Amino acid sequence: MLFQRAFAKINLGLRVLRRREDGYHDIETVFHRVDIHDDLGAELSPALSLNCDDPELPAVGNLVLVAAEKLRERFDVRSGAAMTLKKRIPYGAGLGGGSADAAAALQLLCRLWRLDPSPGVLAEIALGIGADVPYFLGEGSAHATSLGEKLSYFPLVLPHTVLVVAPRICLSTRTAYQSVVPRGYTGADDLRTLLIRHLDRPDLLRNLLLNDFEGTVLRSHPAVGEIKSRLYECGADFCLLSGSGSALFAIFQREETAVETAGRLGAEHRIFLTRPGFTPDLRITERGIAGIAGID
Repeated sequence: MLFQRAFAKINLGLRVLRRREDGYHDIETVFHRVDIHDDLGAELSPALSLNCDDPELPAVGNLVLVAAEKLRERFDVRSGAAMTLKKRIPYGAGLGGGSADAAAALQLLCRLWRLDPSPGVLAEIALGIGADVPYFLGEGSAHATSLGEKLSYFPLVLPHTVLVVAPRICLSTRTAYQSVVPRGYTGADDLRTLLIRHLDRPDLLRNLLLNDFEGTVLRSHPAVGEIKSRLYECGADFCLLSGSGSALFAIFQREETAVETAGRLGAEHRIFLTRPGFTPDLRITERGIAGIAGID
């Protein structure tokens, strides 16, 4: 069996630029992976199947199976695959869990079925699954534009601790886009420039890296706004909504403050810490990476 970790992302700023004629929206964002991951395994089987350890997440419509079916159809693959998914990334939280799982499925099954598609072809299949999926096929962080599929990857190792707080609120991306008001940002510096320029002083990012979904989410779900206020009260240097979901991430220059904050909020919400200098392990392995779902 082959295994891969599918890591969550946060959005280091998210601008909704305009509504397109096709009804979708052009955006600008910076995708960055954090230390929250699902575990996906796959082995050859006569049929396609998925066993997920989260009973609230139905297999029907799961993006892992969607990805598998699209890949098999594109390359006329006759084999199947038995896949297992261990969920840790909260869904409906703006952390890209479904997209990350779909990308991992494409990469695992290419290896399992001995396919060698060009990066462009694989990205095309990924985009047919969801706008965020192409990002997870690459390594590093990425400045993303258009629907989020036009990607410019760059190395970004955050020297600070990132604390993700995921309340038990599941939000719909489609609903979020129906409510958002595009802001344009004509003449503004791009998000990657702002981020890199102020990386050593995350407190200065508070009025620079915004998420255009945040106002709507905080108005419709005041509990999310209360969490953001508490994070700042606890000493966060910078805090922002991730994507169009309910999760917030906070950046702390002092790691001990982040750990203390996690202890305070952990009884009420799902809490995830990403240590300074974190780099995700995206290898595909045959026996599993040490620590994956108890598999050694």
